[in-house]
Amino acid sequence: MSSLTEEQRLRMEKNRLEALRKRAAKGLIQGIDPVGEKCNAVSKKPKVDKSSVPVKRFYENRKQIDRQVNASVSKSYQATNPFSQNSHVKGFVTGHCKLIKRDRFAVEIAFHVGLINVFKSIPSSAYDPNSKNWNFSLSDHGKLMSLVSSMKGEVSVSPLPKMVLETFLNPSNRIELQSINLSKIDPVLTDALMPFQVEGVRFGISRNGRCLIADEMGLGKTIQSLGIAHYYYEEWPLLIVCPSSVKYTWKEAINKWLPSIIRTGEEVAVISNSKESLEHGKIVIMSTDMFSKSGDKLSRFKVIIVDESHSLKNSKSARSQVAYKVLRQAKRVILLSGTPALSRPAELYHQLTCIDRVGFPRMMEFGIRYCNGKNKPWGWDYSGATNMEELVLLLEERLMLRRLKSDVLEQLPAKTREVVILDPSAVNKISKEMCNSLKKFQSKQKLKNTESRGALLEYFNKSGTAKIQAICNYIEDLLEDDLKFICFAHHQVVLDGVCQVLQQNGIRYIRIDGSTSAVARKELCDEYQLSDQCRVAVLSITAANTGLTLSASSLIIFAELFWNPGILAQAEDRAHRIGQKNNVVVRYLVAEGTVDDYLWPMLQGKLEVLNQMGLSKECVIDADCTHQKDSLQKEITEYFQDMIDDFDEPF
Repeated sequence: MSSLTEEQRLRMEKNRLEALRKRAAKGLIQGIDPVGEKCNAVSKKPKVDKSSVPVKRFYENRKQIDRQVNASVSKSYQATNPFSQNSHVKGFVTGHCKLIKRDRFAVEIAFHVGLINVFKSIPSSAYDPNSKNWNFSLSDHGKLMSLVSSMKGEVSVSPLPKMVLETFLNPSNRIELQSINLSKIDPVLTDALMPFQVEGVRFGISRNGRCLIADEMGLGKTIQSLGIAHYYYEEWPLLIVCPSSVKYTWKEAINKWLPSIIRTGEEVAVISNSKESLEHGKIVIMSTDMFSKSGDKLSRFKVIIVDESHSLKNSKSARSQVAYKVLRQAKRVILLSGTPALSRPAELYHQLTCIDRVGFPRMMEFGIRYCNGKNKPWGWDYSGATNMEELVLLLEERLMLRRLKSDVLEQLPAKTREVVILDPSAVNKISKEMCNSLKKFQSKQKLKNTESRGALLEYFNKSGTAKIQAICNYIEDLLEDDLKFICFAHHQVVLDGVCQVLQQNGIRYIRIDGSTSAVARKELCDEYQLSDQCRVAVLSITAANTGLTLSASSLIIFAELFWNPGILAQAEDRAHRIGQKNNVVVRYLVAEGTVDDYLWPMLQGKLEVLNQMGLSKECVIDADCTHQKDSLQKEITEYFQDMIDDFDEPF
């Protein structure tokens, strides 16, 4: 016990007293009062009388210990506070060191003549007139601290945290990124990587498969994480934890980029409910909510990918507690988040400790250093942000890779199309009605041309209705990323469903459909363009595909497909136009078992023709998704083609 600090000892005593009080109140201890003294047996569920002598004594003791703990904490961390208890002494100044580059640190402190002379005596010293701080080579940190300690009573400078010094003064023998051989990874995947994505895969491997890929949305975190995970294939099975709405998108990504897994007959299991076994499958994909309920069953997974890892920011939530236990014991952990909460570093802490098992200190030290931690009457407040430059350097060195679109813009196509496979469990709620519509179309030889076309449009309408729940689930997950985006749909019932989920989540949005006047359109567009609070534009594919400029967003969601690729391309250009400074990401939400099975292959074929003619150069990701190869494919494609040819104004 001699190794315990005074603060730890006091906390243990406080916890002991609190535990005794609770147990006595519940009647679990016989013959012991709330402060540990002998007394009469307690009843099963006694009513605690706070005016009684033993209980009063307990509360008095607890208050005294609280005061001692707070005093001890304040003393332990006083060096990090620029206003120490000695600051009232004339001429006494306090300050602290902070990392400003990987090999340099600065001292933030008020003016002191003697201290300036000490600074000048360090060969690596330099003065920055902008920050008005002196900075030094990191190798001189120990020497400077030694010289400052001789000025005790006049100057107090807190050193760099031990973790920072260990990370940058004694770096581990990491391999150079360029020397990492990626030949172990499926060549289909490596051939698809852009240069910055190759760097991302190598970064993850150089961190021994424990990393946070925090690239901005649209830079391909999925393919990078699969590349890192596949490098450690011999340690699989692989667990992928993601929002429920994108489980099947992950499965499609595996089919596309890791065909070697599919060829060997390895099972890719998508878990939909708690009754399904987690003991089978080389790759298991499950939702974040299912993950939080399956902690005891996940010990077999040594390689884990967690998509949208910012969902773990609350350390008190069930999912975060399960994640901490499971991820700490796993050998490789790849977290993915385009919004890792760098503006509020307290939300990062739990994610960091899930990856880095030894580096980061306890929350109190982290909170005081990087979250502007303040001891309030109700406890510690970690809602702020301090020493952010140092924190970013520390994260990048140990475990985090973050690139913005502006960093790699020259490597990106101007527009990227992606396919999102919606969760089948949320689709096909009216499958019988859809089947009836399809049967009508199949019997077209008994129907007139207009009747068969009507049957096809009925099938199209029913498909839209069947997708609503899955679409709303996806939109709701997307809202957690705090992104600004455009959502296109065709049917009014789908537009209504999207608006409803936005209202339920308190999201400010605009809606433009066929009933919106020209004057109102202009006002709504201005609101979307100029207001950061207006996050979503809900637009009709046929009524809002031209004449609008919405370049405030670089993400476009198509909740439904449309049979005319020209109309879709025009709709995409609402964001992909002059004034857009980012790569535009276009996501098509596709549901298997609906009209999408027929529409998407047809649209892909037309886009490919445009590419071959040099009229369209956009990248189409997941181009082999949802190809329906039944006898109806040709007939339905022909009817949609007739509709493109026959109608100048789509309906």
